[in-house]
Amino acid sequence: MHVNKVLTICLSRPRKLQMAMVLMVFAFSFGVPVVWIAVLNLSLKDIGINQDKAMGVAVTAVVCSSVTAFIAARITDKVYGHLKVTVITLLAISSVFFLWFLLLTTKVIYPTLGQVYVAVAGGLGFEYATVPLLVELAVEIGFPIPESVTGATLTFVFNIVSLVFLGLFQIPNEGAANTKACPRRNPETPVESRSRSSLSWTTHAPATATARLPSFNLPPNRPAMWPSVPKKTRKSLTLEAVSAHTLVHLTQRSDSDEAVHSGHIACYRGHLHTLLHVGAMPSAK
Repeated sequence: MHVNKVLTICLSRPRKLQMAMVLMVFAFSFGVPVVWIAVLNLSLKDIGINQDKAMGVAVTAVVCSSVTAFIAARITDKVYGHLKVTVITLLAISSVFFLWFLLLTTKVIYPTLGQVYVAVAGGLGFEYATVPLLVELAVEIGFPIPESVTGATLTFVFNIVSLVFLGLFQIPNEGAANTKACPRRNPETPVESRSRSSLSWTTHAPATATARLPSFNLPPNRPAMWPSVPKKTRKSLTLEAVSAHTLVHLTQRSDSDEAVHSGHIACYRGHLHTLLHVGAMPSAK
């Protein structure tokens, strides 16, 4: 008779709905940040914070989280009967800190190390503070289910969420790979210095790579007819010829031949700079 009463209480629809909602809130509010803090450097490298500084941010956030969770648990023991309101308030404050961190990482707000410390520590601290409260709330809703069963269910659910979250990092990012293969140049760097750095590649490149570079051998002395061509026409024809020939070489490369690809780009930039100077020569009188 007692077992039937327990099953009736546990399987009632309102109780199942409340328990499912508590499980979902606990899984996402604890399962994601508990593993995100381990890969925090991936979120901070885009704003110029290296792994050593990210480690300091993570340690500070973990210490703050432990303190806030302990304080929240003690206050709840003294002021009983406000679990739901307290959980909602703490999660709302945590959301404000994480919104601040989002604006920092997207550079809507100029990121500084101090702001990152406060945003991460505050977001994780207030979020971790809800963990003991959610466990207590789940035990109350699940009564007369044993506390060990409720705790094991909470642990299982948040571990599943953590596993899925970390699995997302295993998805290859083709955009990042293409960016790494063809890195951007600093637009503030002068054209002359960029061409020199590009041409210096050929002095250190392996023989197998330099043998396949496109050839743009420019004779030291131009023919007499060359200055007679108008300056604008010389420049446009030169750029079209160089661009067409180089693009053919670049599109025919294999994905595994990254060294040759880099050599093509370096040679293209260097010779293009040289031809621009040649095209800008004054016409012979």
